[in-house]
Amino acid sequence: MVDRRPNDPHDLAVPRIEARPLLPRWIRRNDAARYLGMSTYTFDREVRPYLSEIPIAKQGVAFERVDLDTWADHHSEANGRPARKEDLCPRKRVASQSGAKYGGSTNGCTEYDFEKALALVTTKRPKDN
Repeated sequence: MVDRRPNDPHDLAVPRIEARPLLPRWIRRNDAARYLGMSTYTFDREVRPYLSEIPIAKQGVAFERVDLDTWADHHSEANGRPARKEDLCPRKRVASQSGAKYGGSTNGCTEYDFEKALALVTTKRPKDN
């Protein structure tokens, strides 16, 4: 009998499943600043006014990861690097009735969709008190 190590690639008895990292949809303020590679002071001054805040519990606040990506692409485009237009298009997520699948739209975005999404992210919104 052959003694096999637990991670032996030749062991076909146990199927290996690659673990994919779970990316959060909502990112808290400090993590959002780190996600964009800046201090919380810079984030509050330069980015936060353009994002929709999602209240969490009594004092917490979070931001949509997709909105952070959109802001970063817009900022890069405005400061020298052309943005990847396909990444800036709004993604339409539709849940099936069974809850088994989520997916994005397979249709291409129009320039109007892009401008509409960009306006939503870059328009200053009054803060709720």
